[in-house]
Amino acid sequence: MKKLVESVRKRPINLILLISVIIAYLFNNLFLKEQSSGLLRLFFVGYFNDLICPLFFFSYANMLLITVNKEITRLWVTCLISFCTSCVWEFVAPLMKPSSTSDLLDIVCYVTGGIVYWAILRYIKNKNEGTRSNL
Repeated sequence: MKKLVESVRKRPINLILLISVIIAYLFNNLFLKEQSSGLLRLFFVGYFNDLICPLFFFSYANMLLITVNKEITRLWVTCLISFCTSCVWEFVAPLMKPSSTSDLLDIVCYVTGGIVYWAILRYIKNKNEGTRSNL
């Protein structure tokens, strides 16, 4: 537990993103899906959660990884992990749950969400270190 607290102290953005994604997910499912219409409704019903999922995933993973002095910070690694996990969700999950459907735009959303996480992390690291980091 002590290491996890140190992890949050070192990179508080991960905890902030975890909480923000939970709030955004709940707001989407309880309000936005019902209150929006047209293309906006299509986005909130089909793609918004896929876009914010990587923010949750990488925040949680990095909180744990920092406890062992590791962290996912490179763009190519973030994109690769996002792509591979999205392929599992889009192509393997429907084999286990027949009512699921595959959608290639979901993969784009997962990778885009990973890039957004990387960009936030890069911004925070640069701001805190006062230099351009080599992410």
